[in-house]
Amino acid sequence: MTRLESDMEVQTNTSFRQWLGTMEPWQWAQKFDKGFRYGQMTTNLVEGINAMLLKTRHISISSIFLAIFYRLATLMLRMGQQQVNQMEAGHVFVEDVRDAMVVNC
Repeated sequence: MTRLESDMEVQTNTSFRQWLGTMEPWQWAQKFDKGFRYGQMTTNLVEGINAMLLKTRHISISSIFLAIFYRLATLMLRMGQQQVNQMEAGHVFVEDVRDAMVVNC
């Protein structure tokens, strides 16, 4: 903490401790988060990628990159075709947005 504080003071005019003092401890320290992850929007994405790569953990890194590439290429083709189908049907918004608009109306 001391090293981090001194590094931050070199880069900024305000004290790191003062800056942290403006926030609640559960917002910046895992010790106080009571099992929640504050402000992390990537958790589900990372878990999804881990689930996708579960079968590739035993192979080389170059093979893992190839697996990611081919899985994403397949996904992009499928999602792209869905978007083309929706545009050809005359829809301006994707299905999830249309559903949300109906619910909110």
